[in-house]
Amino acid sequence: MARRPGLPHVLASLDLALQLGLASVKVNTVLMKGFNDDEICDFVELTKDRAIDVRFIEFMPFAGNAWADSRMVPERAALEAVRRRHP
Repeated sequence: MARRPGLPHVLASLDLALQLGLASVKVNTVLMKGFNDDEICDFVELTKDRAIDVRFIEFMPFAGNAWADSRMVPERAALEAVRRRHP
């Protein structure tokens, strides 16, 4: 979903997976400060009308992708963002 202009296609695919009766539909996302941390609530809202799980997973460095504490989003910050929009 990130860095691609195909969000409508992704959402349609999620809906199709649900219509086909897949037992478990999950969206994994890595939160990164300054990249997608402003979309936390958008990801949570995907679950409002869809029986899907959104999982915020840990940033994991790999070849060509160095560890950077400055890019991490603490759990507390993510929860607070959701609480602000959904008190």
